[in-house]
Amino acid sequence: MDRWWPDEARDGTAVSKHVPTWIWVAAAAFAVGALIASLW
Repeated sequence: MDRWWPDEARDGTAVSKHVPTWIWVAAAAFAVGALIASLW
């Protein structure tokens, strides 16, 4: 999973190491869906 975030080893972010990838995907999909819904 670290290959999706190559910068986290440098900037020292520990959040993405504790949060599964599917949660990030779901959050992004929800944000996009909410944005599209707000435009309709």
